[in-house]
Amino acid sequence: MVEQAAFQSAALTRGSRGLKVVWSDSWSPAMDDALNHLPPPPGVSRDQYRELLLPTQHAKRHALVLENDAPIAIISIRRRGKAWEPVSYQALSGFVAPAVDPAALGRAINALGIELKIESGLSDDAMRMGARHAWPYDVVRVFLQTDYEDHWLLDDRKHMKHISSARKKCKRMHLVVDGDGDLEWTVNQWETNWASSSALETVAAPDRIRFWKSLRTAPGMDDTMRVHTYLLYDGETPVSGAIATSIGEDQLGQCLGQLPAYRNRGVGTRVLDATLQHAAAAGYRVHDFGGGHDYKALWGPFGTQRYAAIFRPGLIEALQWCRD
Repeated sequence: MVEQAAFQSAALTRGSRGLKVVWSDSWSPAMDDALNHLPPPPGVSRDQYRELLLPTQHAKRHALVLENDAPIAIISIRRRGKAWEPVSYQALSGFVAPAVDPAALGRAINALGIELKIESGLSDDAMRMGARHAWPYDVVRVFLQTDYEDHWLLDDRKHMKHISSARKKCKRMHLVVDGDGDLEWTVNQWETNWASSSALETVAAPDRIRFWKSLRTAPGMDDTMRVHTYLLYDGETPVSGAIATSIGEDQLGQCLGQLPAYRNRGVGTRVLDATLQHAAAAGYRVHDFGGGHDYKALWGPFGTQRYAAIFRPGLIEALQWCRD
């Protein structure tokens, strides 16, 4: 009831700000036309972005936001638990939705009358977009063209011992880079590994597969996004895989999947170790681990900050305050 009241309240008040929202449960020709006139996501084409807009088993909605009758943003959202998230979340890191500029995107999100959670990947624009809550977090970055293994020697060589143990246990295994079917295996295994998580991490699995597969055909230019898979095999059995995306010389880790039966052999550690080795040899400058999990700090130093944000109408914020 509170969510519905917040939604109706936004519909009544946004007109005074020159804003109009056209909602749809499916992608429409009008939205497609507006998308063609808004800036595309960084590194990908509009057609590739459209892969994230297709329906899955999880509810999606699309909002065309106009300001003085001109499109300023198209915000496509996916239901996650009791809140909504952008369809780009977990697939196209750091990008929320097509918009004229960050300020316009903030005005558009706040006109929707819904709670929208963006739990990672934002730049400091998040602080200027009118989010109800926005906060920074530390990001781990491994600088691949340096002696990055020196970091593993800190704290009495603790992490190096884990890596050395994983290398020994996985000595007879082999790594396949960008193999056919490896993307699907890794995402599906990642989904299985997180199936019992209260954070519902598996919501974006179908979107990830479709979107990242579309990047396989992207031309190899410096400003285009590419996707790479790193899959560790025990004989013919895939046991652990990692997926990373890249633009130019920077690579960003996306997800990791592993067979639980092989966990005690350190296959997750080994595939990350092998990913860094291969990326360094391929000439990448940085491998970005992101943030959010303490284990990432074992792999490298904190290199930058990114932001998370919650956009929440006042009525829902009041209810949350009462609950707290």
